[in-house]
Amino acid sequence: MNKEVMKIVGKLEEGTVDSLDVKRLGELAKEGELYAALEYGICLYLGEQIEPSISEATNYFIEALKSDDFGVLVELVSFMEYVDPILFEDLINQGHKKIYEKMKAKGQEIGIDIDKLN
Repeated sequence: MNKEVMKIVGKLEEGTVDSLDVKRLGELAKEGELYAALEYGICLYLGEQIEPSISEATNYFIEALKSDDFGVLVELVSFMEYVDPILFEDLINQGHKKIYEKMKAKGQEIGIDIDKLN
C-alpha cells in the first residue's frame, strides 16, 4: 500500500487529520489508489474534515470495490454494513462475493475447502 495513504490513515485513526490531509487523500484516490478511495469515501460519508456527501462517498466505495486487497475489501464491507446495510446492500453483496472468492482461492492454495468449514 502507498506509504502516504498509510500515513494519512494513521492520522485519521489518531484523530489528528486535517482538511489538507483529507484533500490529499482525495487526490490519491483520484490517481487510482484504491485504499485511498475507501478512506476518502469514509471521510465523505462521515464529513471528516470535508463536507459530507453520501452520493460522492458511494462513488468512492464503488471504486474501492475494485481492489484485490483482502483488507481493503473487508474494511469496505464492514463499514457499509455498519453504517447503512440497506443503502449499500448491492455493494455489500459484491464485496462478500469478492471476499469469498479470495478466501476460497487461498484455501485451495493451502489445501482447505472453505465450503466444508463450520
